Amino acid sequence: MKKKIILYLFLFLIGLCIILASWFVINGDILFYSDIARDFLLMEDILYNKPIALIGPRSGAISGVFHGPLWLYLNLPAFILGKGNPIIVGWFWVLLYIINLIITYKIGKLLFDKHIGLIATLIVALTTISFPAGPSNPVGALILSPIFFYFLISYLKQKKIKFLLISLFIFRFNHPISNSLWRPGFDSYFYFNSI
Repeated sequence: MKKKIILYLFLFLIGLCIILASWFVINGDILFYSDIARDFLLMEDILYNKPIALIGPRSGAISGVFHGPLWLYLNLPAFILGKGNPIIVGWFWVLLYIINLIITYKIGKLLFDKHIGLIATLIVALTTISFPAGPSNPVGALILSPIFFYFLISYLKQKKIKFLLISLFIFRFNHPISNSLWRPGFDSYFYFNSI
């Protein structure tokens, strides 16, 4: 009986997080600050001028470093469906938030058990609750993080090169600071340790 109460408490808290994460969009509002506005302009540019973009927006922190275009392409269907309406794109962000929670649970359950999956899902739900109100491109990397760790841990346990290649491929979609500072060392470590 005690386990069921704890399970229902976890599910209630995760559900509450989803409602709170959706609050801005439910009320017809999102945080439309400069990065979001820039992304909307870039999506419009992809749609009407340059259908193939190989680099994304500039990284504000480091001159000459750019984000990848994946975040723009991920948001583009919602942008087209909503005809550029930020609220429609905001609902897509809520959907991404929910997908992230599902992925976190599934991978936590696969790597450990359903209890760890629930704990990890609640932690992610609580710590990312503000993201659907106005995410920028690094938020997209958070969705890939549990998948990355799943394949990395699978590689470390099973030593199958396909898991290493998948984890490296996913790693490429991470934030540009991670790519520019950590990628060479990360790639070298796994290259030399897999020979």
